[in-house]
Amino acid sequence: MVAALAASYAPSFSAPFLAYDDRWLIVDNPWLRGPGAQSVWHFFVDLSPATRIQLGAEYLPLRDTLVWLEARAFGVSPLPMHVVSVLMFAAAVLLLRDTLRRVWGPGLGTELASWLFALHPMHAESVCWLAGQKDLLALLFVTAALHAHARDTPHSRAWVPVLAVLACLAKSMAVVVLPLLWLQDVVLQRRPRAWVASATTLVVLSCLLVQVHVGRLVGMVGSPLGGSRYHALISMGPVWLRYLQQSLWPSGLSIVYDVPPLHAWDLRALLGYGVLSTWLVIGVLRARRGACLVLFSWAWFVVPLAPVAQVLVPLQNAMADRYLWLSLLGPALLLAHALANAQTSPRRGASRATTLVAGAMCVVLAGLTFERSVVFADEALLFTEATLRTHDSPRAPYQLGMALLAGDDMRGAEGAFREVLRRSPRGPVEVARRATNNLAKLLAASGRAVEAEALLIAGIARFPHDAKMRRNLHKLRGGSNEANAPAAGAANEPLLGE
Repeated sequence: MVAALAASYAPSFSAPFLAYDDRWLIVDNPWLRGPGAQSVWHFFVDLSPATRIQLGAEYLPLRDTLVWLEARAFGVSPLPMHVVSVLMFAAAVLLLRDTLRRVWGPGLGTELASWLFALHPMHAESVCWLAGQKDLLALLFVTAALHAHARDTPHSRAWVPVLAVLACLAKSMAVVVLPLLWLQDVVLQRRPRAWVASATTLVVLSCLLVQVHVGRLVGMVGSPLGGSRYHALISMGPVWLRYLQQSLWPSGLSIVYDVPPLHAWDLRALLGYGVLSTWLVIGVLRARRGACLVLFSWAWFVVPLAPVAQVLVPLQNAMADRYLWLSLLGPALLLAHALANAQTSPRRGASRATTLVAGAMCVVLAGLTFERSVVFADEALLFTEATLRTHDSPRAPYQLGMALLAGDDMRGAEGAFREVLRRSPRGPVEVARRATNNLAKLLAASGRAVEAEALLIAGIARFPHDAKMRRNLHKLRGGSNEANAPAAGAANEPLLGE
C-alpha cells in the first residue's frame, strides 16, 4: 500500500509552493525564521489577531509546529515537505486499515475499503497542496485515536484523549473524532469507557472553544450562504449530492467550486437530501435486523461533513475536496462490502469476477490520483482547470492570473484578471479589488497607461476607500492631482500590485 501511494503521488514531489496559501503559511511566514523554541511557544499561547493572521487566521499550533520543524530540518523547500505529506498519509491509512480489521474483522470488504479510501483522488488536494498538511496531520491523529480506542487495552485507552486533542490542534474539523469514537463503541457492542469519553470530550471541546474564539477575532466566520441558515441548508443540498457522486466516481475535481446560493427548494436540493434520507432509512431498517454496516457507513459519511455543511458554521469555502478527508470511508465501506458479499455468491465465476472488479477499481483510482498529482505539480495548469470548471467564482481566474504573472505570461495574466472582473459581481469584492490593481499594474508596465488609468478610475468608483488604487492613479498621472494630467509616471515608477 505504501508503494502504491508513493507511485500514485510521485508527480507531486516536483510540485512547487502554490501561491494559494503556501507562500502565506510557509514561504513568507516570519515565524519560521524565529529564534529557537520561542516561535513554538507563540504558536500555542499567542492569541493576538496579528499573530493569528500570520499563522493562517486559525489556531492550529500543531500544524504550525510541524511546518516549523520541517523548515528547521530541510529548509524552506517543497520536495522534503511533499515526502513528509505522503508518509503521513500512508501512516494514517495503515492505522485506519488495522482499525477496520479490529472493528469489522479481516476480509475482502475491510481490505478493499482501505484501498479505495487510500487511492481515491479526492485526497490529492490534501496530499499535494502543502497548505493541506493540516488535513494529513489531523487524519494521522484521528486514525491513531480510533486505533487506540479499538484496541481497548488499559495502555491504549489512556492515549485516546491525548491523540484526540492533538488531532484538534492540527485541524478544527477533527472535533468529529468524538462521535466517531462513539460509533465505534456501537459497532463493537460495548459500553463507552466513562473516563475515556469524559476526558476526551473535555479536552476536545476546550480546544474547540479556543479555535472559535480565534475565528471570531480574525473574522474567519462569514455570513450564512444565501443570507440565512435556512437558505444555507437548502443551498447545501446539491453539494451533498455532489460529494456522494464524487466519492463513487471522482469526475470534475477542482481546487475551487461554484456553490450558488438557493432561496427555495429545487430538484437538486431535494434530490441531495432525498438520497441521504433514503440511505439513512435503509440503514435503520437493516440495523434492526442486526446488520449495521449501512447505517455505520451513512454516519461516517455525514458526521465528518457536518461541521463544514455551512449550517452550523458559515465558512468561506462552501465545498472543497479536502472536506472529504474522513467521509470518503463511508461510501468506500459500502461499496467494498457489497463486492465482498458478491464474491461469496454461489454463482459460477462470481469470486473471480469480483476480484477482477475490485482490482480494476483500485487501478483506476490510482491512475486518477496520479493524474491529479500531475495537475497539482503545475500551478498554471491547476488554476486553468479550476477556471474552466467554474463559472461564477473569481478566485480561480485570480490565482491563474497570479501564476501566469509569475511565469511572465503577460497576455495570459491579463485575460485571467479580466475574467475575474467579469465574474466579480458574483464573488468576494476583495478578489475584484486585488485583480483591479494587478491588471492596472500589468497594463501600465506594457505601455497601455490610458487603459490602466480608465481601469483605476472605475475601480476607485467601486472601491472609494482603496488607498493603493489612488496612489497608483496618482503615479499614472505623473504625480499631479489634476484629473486630466498626462500619464507620464507609468514609465518611470511601477504601480503597486497586490
